[in-house]
Amino acid sequence: MESLFLFFLFLFTLTSAQSVDNDNLNNSSPNVAPSMQPAAASSSSSKQNANSPTSYFPYPPGYENDNSRSQSEFSSISIDSISSSDQLGASGLVSSLTSTNKRKDEGASSDHAKIKEICDNTDYPDLCTETIFPLMRGNAINVQNVLQVAMKASDQFAKLAFATFKRASESPATPPKTKTMLKTCLDSWDTVAYNYKQAIQALHIHDSGRMSTMLSAAITDISDCEDAFEDVVSPMNAYGERMTKMTSNCLAIVSQLDN
Repeated sequence: MESLFLFFLFLFTLTSAQSVDNDNLNNSSPNVAPSMQPAAASSSSSKQNANSPTSYFPYPPGYENDNSRSQSEFSSISIDSISSSDQLGASGLVSSLTSTNKRKDEGASSDHAKIKEICDNTDYPDLCTETIFPLMRGNAINVQNVLQVAMKASDQFAKLAFATFKRASESPATPPKTKTMLKTCLDSWDTVAYNYKQAIQALHIHDSGRMSTMLSAAITDISDCEDAFEDVVSPMNAYGERMTKMTSNCLAIVSQLDN
């Protein structure tokens, strides 16, 4: 008899416990969802921060961990709640930014036109413009400044070419005969870089004659490199062609200094 009583007591206790758990789950569900939503968003945000430099938060800064605020509080603000003076201020700010961007675009267009006017008097005007325009960076557009940028760009290109020739001459994959030719070119391109250094110094003291002499010598040095390959087409021919064109443009701009 006692065993039967204990069996029924066990069944009653088990049934009551399940009923209580179900009631608690049903009663707590409406409250759990809002409190869990920010936590899930925060977890998603943390995951994105780990994989991307750009972070995203569903709430404005300062409210990321505030579970008492819902997203709708910040996403459904009526424009009627903003004062007319603030609206006018915001409108003025937008107009000011738009006007500033427009002036920048107009200024860039004007600078491009001035550079193009100078470059149109060179042998390779398109190369001249595309080389110089991105490097002016707000400097006054005149022949002196354009020439300085053109020569510095050419000087950097000469150094790049020298480094490329050096790597090729030291590569185990380069045939011995080609290495000999490349070493001749190394001497030539080293002299090209030296001539540009001298030309830039001459620009600083407004010595047009010396600039022309150094730039002309650079073209000769480039030609010497190509001649070193005799009847073989130089694998670095593209460097020589571009350098010759850039130097020719510099010479043409030098001639405009006295105009």
